[in-house]
Order: sequence, then structure tokens, then C-alpha cells
Amino acid sequence: MRKKGEGAARFGYRGERGGDGSGKGEAEGKGGGGGGGRGDGGSAIEGKRGRRRGARAATGVEVVRCGGGLRGVGGGRGRGGGEGGKGWAVADLGVFGGWFQLPTTLPVPSNQPHHPTTMVFSSWMSRLRSSSKPIYARLRHSFSHNQITYLQTCLAPEVVGSQHMRKPFVTSWAGPLLPLALAVSAGSLAFQSFDNNGLSYCQAPNLDQTSKRIGGKDSTNYLVKGSYKKVPQELIEELKAMCKENMTMDYDERYFHGKPQNSFHKAVNIPDVIVFPRSEEEVSKIVASCNKYKVPIVPYGGATSLEGHTLSPSGGVCIDMTLMKQVKSLNVKDMDVVVEPGIGWVELNEYLEPYGLFFPLDPGPGATIGGMCATRCSGSLAVRYGTMRENVINLKVVLANGEVVKTGSRARKSAAGYDLTRLMIGSEGTLGVITEVTLRLQKIPQHSVVAMCNFPTIKDAADVAIATMLSGIQVSRVELLDEVQVRAINLANGKNLPEAPTLMFEFIGTEAYSREQTLIVQKIAQEHNGSDFVFAEDPEAKKELWKIRKEALWACFAMEPNFEAMITDVCVPLSRLADLISRSKQELDSSSLVCTVIAHAGDGNFHTVVLFDPNQEEQRKEAERLNHFMVHAALDMEGTCTGEHGVGTGKMKYLEKEVGMEALKTMKRIKAALDPNDIMNPGKLIPPHESSKYLATAPFSGRRTLTSQWKFKTTAPPSGKTVYSTRKHNLHLRLYKPRSPSAAKLPILYFFHGGGFCVGSRTWPNCHSCCLRLASALQVLVVAPDYRLAPEHRLPAALDDALTAVKWLKNQALLSNSGGGDEWLGDGVDFDRVFILGDSSGGNLAHHLAVELRRGSPDLAPVRVRGYVLMAPFFGGTVRTKSEEEGPPEQYLNLEILDRFWRLSVPIGNSADHPLANPFGPSSPNLESIELGPILVLVGGNEVMKDRIEDYSKRLKGMGKDMEVEKDGGGEFPSCWRIPVFGMGGIGNFTLITLSVRTKNVEVHCYYRIDKVYKHVDKTDNASYMMRI
Repeated sequence: MRKKGEGAARFGYRGERGGDGSGKGEAEGKGGGGGGGRGDGGSAIEGKRGRRRGARAATGVEVVRCGGGLRGVGGGRGRGGGEGGKGWAVADLGVFGGWFQLPTTLPVPSNQPHHPTTMVFSSWMSRLRSSSKPIYARLRHSFSHNQITYLQTCLAPEVVGSQHMRKPFVTSWAGPLLPLALAVSAGSLAFQSFDNNGLSYCQAPNLDQTSKRIGGKDSTNYLVKGSYKKVPQELIEELKAMCKENMTMDYDERYFHGKPQNSFHKAVNIPDVIVFPRSEEEVSKIVASCNKYKVPIVPYGGATSLEGHTLSPSGGVCIDMTLMKQVKSLNVKDMDVVVEPGIGWVELNEYLEPYGLFFPLDPGPGATIGGMCATRCSGSLAVRYGTMRENVINLKVVLANGEVVKTGSRARKSAAGYDLTRLMIGSEGTLGVITEVTLRLQKIPQHSVVAMCNFPTIKDAADVAIATMLSGIQVSRVELLDEVQVRAINLANGKNLPEAPTLMFEFIGTEAYSREQTLIVQKIAQEHNGSDFVFAEDPEAKKELWKIRKEALWACFAMEPNFEAMITDVCVPLSRLADLISRSKQELDSSSLVCTVIAHAGDGNFHTVVLFDPNQEEQRKEAERLNHFMVHAALDMEGTCTGEHGVGTGKMKYLEKEVGMEALKTMKRIKAALDPNDIMNPGKLIPPHESSKYLATAPFSGRRTLTSQWKFKTTAPPSGKTVYSTRKHNLHLRLYKPRSPSAAKLPILYFFHGGGFCVGSRTWPNCHSCCLRLASALQVLVVAPDYRLAPEHRLPAALDDALTAVKWLKNQALLSNSGGGDEWLGDGVDFDRVFILGDSSGGNLAHHLAVELRRGSPDLAPVRVRGYVLMAPFFGGTVRTKSEEEGPPEQYLNLEILDRFWRLSVPIGNSADHPLANPFGPSSPNLESIELGPILVLVGGNEVMKDRIEDYSKRLKGMGKDMEVEKDGGGEFPSCWRIPVFGMGGIGNFTLITLSVRTKNVEVHCYYRIDKVYKHVDKTDNASYMMRI
């Protein structure tokens, strides 16, 4: 037996470590000190809790900038907030940061007056890296701009701390910690006008209901339906009166809530109304009103469920519980806590850590306590601490008629009456809406050991898991990975693990007891052909070792980056686990699809990840067949069709075989008694159901259409719409044009968003607002395409999509000559004046488009690209530049983050010298003979990419290319992510810089933030830099 570290290189553990750094936090009035960060080599970049704390304004609001503590991309853990109950902070969070209101505090529990009031937030990348692909996808999706309430007040600094202003605009994202990943930057938020009730409606006359393929052929009309049941106007008025600004009918927000985030199952409809209650009383009133009008209700939490629990097959009202996230009381001596349902389990454990307590269930990182109760979830620790059923003491539930029921007392055991708590746990929102949960807590273990061992067959590994449990050892985790899953981990993380069935253990207790357990299990493993038994006790080593399991699901997509996944969930009595896994493994290996096995082997629960091409119906059917096979195999062994994921819509068809028809009838009687109007999450759990007829219909294919009204200081607001750029990959591009265009034809500006090829979207508020402002102020038609993202879709996927998006314009131009094409691209635009602007990775794409299309873009005729703007283009290389080596690690975009992005985005097996990463790499094409269009490069003077971008510009200039470079003296990363459009009102030392590219009737303004006054030469009367094309 050897500790991790001896022979660590064999297992591919990367030895690099960043140095610790810290900031003194010197008071600078509006500025502040800087925090330190620390990298952990080949895994998620983890930073210490770094923060910059500024002076308190007169209103009692603190200015906080999370500058250190980076983990992946984004801000670290930030603390802030005013005093005396104000508890609000203005925060700037990493690359996605910006000035916005964020509730960062929890109330002090009444019986814990000395507990700190600030809830500490973890960084988003750790969740991203330890979560499934669907959570990763959710990170990329913007929350609706409709939740940004009354941003105009930011213009007046005196109202920043007012009661009116202290309403969060991060609503549906304020519950799980993941909203921080999508924090929007200051300038990225355009001003939105609201009616008297704070709502923005989708006006039917403004809806463009045509979705087009490239070239405008095969047009398909989609009616944007609200629901199968008409929502009465009376109910809408009642909800407006109850929820005020915490209600939306915005189409994007409805689409987001109706679309399954983590589900193999497809949506057939979307909700009509989204409400964000803040209290149990509001929930009661909402439910009672919906019951009065017989309108369906769908409770909504972290949306991490996998069986379609949050779908809205009958439309209706979606109740998003993520604003109800307070810790109401903590009872340390009783080891229990009372919480609202919207708090996530990770957030809760961060709250409990100072008391030496934790909540032991660990499902998907974005899961909220309410959703965990509703689905009766568990996790890897269930083998030691039990499932949600064993860890909930009591609940408060709003029934269908609006009544509030408490299911029990706080006593650890009770024989008083029916066990209503157990009835509600696992009811999946079909019996009521959970509004309060009392949870059983555990002491944080004194010591723990993590171990790993390989086996020749998966049956040997399963036999060891069973033998370990029968030995009486109090193991806290027993996880099993098959050889296909280990291969995926090697591909995704650059490791060199033996590709064999692998068991992972965690032992807890005293130091001596944990080691004793480890030695006993090592002996058991050796008796069953186990080999390479390694263990770790050092905290960092344990974290690195356990990350192999935490990243398993995400790693699957390294094998098939363009595929989707179906995740199965079955459980059998422990004695049958080896037989079930062996039988299932034979079936999986004989399939043409890539399938991996991940098991909670200590309690008989195992999952398979089946990867399939969503565009191939045969592969989808094969995935369904494999799922069907495993479920029936489990049921034949007296097991269950779902160990921890719940029933939802996906497992209803198996319930009759599992529990019998009489049990189903009893369930339906209970449902009818508590919900006679069948409004509570219809179409879930109990088959057959009134709305089940909708579950077999075609997937919902509604348009994502922008219809909100936006207010600008200059011209009338632009209108926007979304059309397909390619249906093969379900990619869209969004068009923006001024509502009151000039008489002359509009030039066309392409805008490619940034995000290191791994995150970002044209729908994110910062990109969306930037495009709105460009279209309105410059009188141009803006085209904002999406492209596929890594690691699921590694390069050259993004470049292929960018080129496809540009060629789409050529097809539209040709069609317009014959009277066809999109009506927005007819006589009103000038195809001879097209510009391409890219931010960060979008700047990289702009470069490659310039190379691909050449000067004058002859292959695009009659379209002509006149120039390119590269905003801090994202280039790479294995040879470090000076700015990369000396760049401060606490910078929100640092070297470790850049390396991580390149490792995730270049083709597997390649480095940052790949031609798509490094324009001057060993295998990159020679640009000497290529005629490039005019290029303007913008670069910050104090950022990690500065030298590489300057070298790129110098080389092209040396080749005689038409190249201009603009660099600010001390800024970082000029980017659309950080565009301040509001008057800062004295908050922060920011200066707004405008750079322009002009040609005849068009100028492209690129705004970005710098930290000190920008010094430049006045080349025109408006003192803005110009490049004439």
C-alpha cells in the first residue's frame, strides 16, 4: 500500500502549483485591495477567498469587487453588504462581473445572534467542473432581462441604497449559486421600460413567427402558444397584484423555464407565467388563485432533475422558488436547521461549516433543498447517512387549496398520526408546494481517507463493494466506475489512469480508525483480484483523487463531444448488484453506442451514461432500448426503476410493474383527495394522467423572439428577432435593426461573443445589450450568431459555425435579388458594407474569418466584408510571453484560466500551438501571401494576453497587412463583458472609452473599462480613435 504522491505521476496527477497570494485590502476610497489566488495544477483552478472592499457609501452600501480567489473563470468568494439590515452589495465578479445588485446576506438565525450575516458564495467554475453537462449548459443560458428590475435607478447614486433599489434583479438565478456565473457587466445592461406594474409583455403583433434555415428555404411556421389551457386575464391580474415585479410573461424566460435543462425528455409546451414568490404567504395566495381558476402549477427549483419534473405540458403558472432561500433557524445542540426551499445544499453547507456541521446529501451541485425533497434524492453519501427520506424531520407544504400544512414536530422521532413528511418527500410537486424544511445535520468528520483500487472485471469490483458492506465497516462512500468511464476521464483531464473497472472509497472517523478501515478494505480488494490500491489523507491529495469521480459525468463528453446523454438510474438489493451490473454491462458493450457505468455501489444504485447523436433517430431509439432493458432487469431482481432521480415523466410507464395496479390506484386516490382539480404539476408521477396525451406529441419547437421594449437616449430602440443559421446543430443567429432606420441602406455588423470557446451566448444580457446599443446608436443591422461550445464541441466546431453564419448572409443576399430571403435583409441593407467584430474568442474567430475569406471576400459575392475588429483576441501558444509569466494571478482573467480554456477547447491530444489557437504556431499557415482585410486590434495594457496580442499585430504589420492597434495604458481586457453604460455615480474609478471604426455611414463603437484615465491623441474633433477603411 502506498500513499498518493508515491508514483503519483503514474496516475497523471499534475504537479504544477501556483503560489499563494494575498492582498492587504488597502482602503482607496472607491477602490480597494486585492485578494490572492492559488492554482491546483491540472484540475479546477481554486482560489482563496479574495475580495476587494471599498469604502461604504453614505447610504450604507458597500462596494465589493471579487478580484482574487479565482476558480476557473469568474470571481472568487466575495463578502460584502451594508449594515443594519440593508445587506446589499454592488459587486464586480470576474470576467462575467459587473455592477449590479446582488443579495449576499442571510438573516441571523434568531437563536444565533453572533453568527456572521454574510453568506459566502463559492465560485461557479468548481460547480461547473464537478457537475453534469446539463448544468454546464444551464450556466451558458442567460437569465431573462425581464428580471432586471428598474435598472434606471442605477443612474442616481443617491438611490442605490434606498428601499426601492434593494430589490434583486437576479431572480431565478439567485437561488442556486450558479447565478454568479452569469452575473452581467455594467455596460451590458440596456435600460428597459416597464409598465406601471413592472411587467413587460410579449405583444402578439410584434412576434415574428417565421423560422428559416440557411438560404431561407424550407420555412416553417411555428405558433408561439401559451398553453393548452387558456390562462384567464383575471388570474394574471391577481398574480400581478400579489407578485408585482416578481412576475414575468417574457417569452425567453418562459422558454427557459419550460425547457428541460438536464433531461433526455423533450418539452411539448412552456408555462404562460413565471412567478418568483418571496414568502410562504405569497405561495399560498398564488396556489389558491390558480386553484380557483383551475390553472396548472409547476414548482421550480434548481432544475437539475433528470426525468422531466419541471416540464409544463399543460402550460400554466411556473412557481420559481429560488428567491426563498433563507436559513430561518439553526439549532446547533439539536443538530438541525430550518431552511426555505430555494437554498442549495452547497450554499447551506457553506453556512454550516463554521459550526462544524454539514448536511450529508450531495446530488447535482445546483440542486435546491426543496427539489431534493420533492424527488427524494440521495447522492454518494447515502450509504452512510441515508437518503432525503431519512434526513428530513418535517416540512411545511402549501396544498392545492392554498392551505399551509406542517407535517410534524422537530422531535427526532414521533408516533403521532400518519407520516405526512414521508408522504410529501418524493411527491414531486404533485401534492403541494414545499415552503419550509427542517433538516437533520451531521458533525463534520474528524478525519477521512480516500482510496482507489482497480479490478480486472466489473463483477470483481461489485463483489468487493458488497463484501465491504457485509464486513461491517462504516464506509461513507463506495463508488464504481467502469473502464469506459475511466477512459473518458483520461481523455477529458489529461490523466493516465489504468483503464480498468475502478472502485473508490471514503472512510471517516478518527485518524486511527480511518486508517484501520483502509487496511481492512485493501485486504478485501486483494482477495478479489484488486490491484494498484492507493489512498490519500492530505486534503489537497484527497480532493484531487475524489475529483476523478466528481468529474466523471462531465468527462463522458470527451469521447463524443457532439452527442447528448441519456442517464439511467436503477437500484437493486445489494446482493443482486453484481449480477445486475454484469448483465447490463454485456448489453451495453454489445451496443453500437458509447456507454459508461457509474455506480453508488454501497447501496445497490447504479447509473449508465448512454451517448447518442440527437440527430439520429435510430441512436435515440437504441438509447431508449438500453434504458428499458436495464429497468426491467432491475425490476426482475426486486429492484426499482429509479433509485434517486425520481419518476417525473420518464419512469411513469414502469410504476405498474414495480408497485402494482392497486398501489397506483391508492396513489391516485390520495392525489384526487389533496388536489381535486389536478393543478399540481400535472403529467408527472402517476400514470395514466389527464395530461399524459401531450407527452407523446412532437417536441416543442417555439421561436425565441425578442419583444421587450428598450429605451435609449439616442434613437428609437431597435427590434430583434432570431432565425436559424443551421438546424443541424440547432444554432440560431439574432438580428437587430433600428426601429426607425435611416433613409440610406443599413450596413451590416457581425458580432461574435467571447468566452474562451467554453462559455457565452448571443443571448447573454451583456452581448444582447451591446448589440441593441450598436444597432440603435449606429443605425446598423447587427447579426449576432451562436456557435457550438467546448468541451462538448471542440475546435474547429466554433469556426465552422462562424463561417456558416457568414455564408448564411450570402444566401440571403442572393435570395433578396430574386425577391426572397428574410424581409429584414431586403432592400434596407447594404450587402457591400459588412463588418465583423469579435470579442475574446470571438476575436479569434474574426481573425480566422479574415484569413478564410481574404480581402474583399470574393467567395461571398455579392456580400463584401470591409473590415474586422478584434477586441482582445484570444490566442494561445506553448511558449510563454512575458505578460503571461508575470501577470498577477489574482486578475480575473489569468494564465491558469487561459490554459484551462485551451485544454478544453482544442482537439483532444493537441496543445495551445494548434493552428486555431496560435496563428504563428509550428503548423499554422503562412500568412505572408494571404491578402487580409483591414483589421483593428484592441488590447488592454495590463492584461495577461497583452504581449501575445501585440506580437500578433506586429507580425502582421511586418508583413505589410492593413493593421491598426489601439492599446490603453493600464487597463485589462477591453471587452463587451465589462461595458459600463450607466453613470457610475462615483462608484469605482472607471473611465468610459469609445473607440470607433468609421467608413462612410457606419461607425463601430467598442466601449471598455479601464482603471485610470486614458491618454490618447485627438485625431478628430470628437477625440475618438478612428480607422478609415
